[in-house]
Amino acid sequence: MPKLAFLNARIITPEELVLNSALLVDKERILGISPVSTVPDEFAPVDLQGCWLAPGFIDIHLHGAGGVDALDGSVESIRRIALKHLENGTTSLYPTLVSATPQEMRQGILAIKEAMNDSELSGRILGVHLEGPFLNPRFGGSHDLSLLRNPKDCRAEWQEYLDESVIKLITLAPELPGSEELVRAAVARGITIAIGHSGADYEAVREARTWGVNQCSHLFNAMLGLHQREPGTAGSVLALESFYAQFIADGIHLHPALLSIIARIKGSEKGILISDAISSAGMPDGEYPLGGRNVILKDGVARTQEGNLAGSSISLCDAVRTMVTKTTTGLQTAVQMATLTPARAMGIESSKGSLNKGRDADLVVLNDNLKVLQVWSRGKQIR
Repeated sequence: MPKLAFLNARIITPEELVLNSALLVDKERILGISPVSTVPDEFAPVDLQGCWLAPGFIDIHLHGAGGVDALDGSVESIRRIALKHLENGTTSLYPTLVSATPQEMRQGILAIKEAMNDSELSGRILGVHLEGPFLNPRFGGSHDLSLLRNPKDCRAEWQEYLDESVIKLITLAPELPGSEELVRAAVARGITIAIGHSGADYEAVREARTWGVNQCSHLFNAMLGLHQREPGTAGSVLALESFYAQFIADGIHLHPALLSIIARIKGSEKGILISDAISSAGMPDGEYPLGGRNVILKDGVARTQEGNLAGSSISLCDAVRTMVTKTTTGLQTAVQMATLTPARAMGIESSKGSLNKGRDADLVVLNDNLKVLQVWSRGKQIR
């Protein structure tokens, strides 16, 4: 693999937009940004013709793509999901499992674990995100309510999940009996915890923070909303500065004005763009699986048979573009929300999420319409 110099690009970093410089890559790693005049002769030029150059996107919350679901229990399904999202600039991802039976959850975890050891997918699939089954039925959303359960009632089950080193993120409702014990045990093992599908009030959210919870899943969706005399789960997450906030910028789950509010309050440091993509991502209208159920995609919107929103059908690049075109958020901020901020929230910023020296050479090239032109994964061109 030759040494590469990415030239004639508008380079996006958290600190500034860098012009008249080159990004240097050696094998799988970034060497840094250098003035064009100092690029050594042994670096092969990659002329980006004035396009934007950003770090590869990191999606910590997505269920599927290309007609398949992460809960299928198949390595080939995980591969298809990863490759579909990779084509759209998501170079790192945490496949997310919806609530299911213990056996189905175990099969899904084992398939993702096997995929992480695959030479093609290693370094792209970073771990498992369990979105359930420890969720509040009042805010179940598209989850099968019959499969939701309290941590207190199934201690052996969640301990088995924690024993799997590939579990990196768990979404739960902290108001459920037994949640504190689960959270403290998970955090002790380095697992990140998010509040989601929850009716936790302000005091409950504050208390959960002391247990080690550091973020929420899809802010405002499937949680107790904001009221002038009761902040609810959503308002509490906004009010507590230490919380990261995942949110879906697909133009459907949240109004653009609300996207702007989240961006102003959480900013590039605490706002995390997610796709929450399901199996319908990248597919035409029709019926698609989500955790053993079928959802209906019509006019780009996925819903359950009951009419509830069921994830999204976007890529993370679509979310970045929505933030830039539908709100007052700048490109630099939107890109950080899809790169460095999720990396920090998950503790992987030393290897992912920026164009700093020593990071993986995961790169996305965008045109002025913020469409993906090129994707590089650890120094290898994928698109």
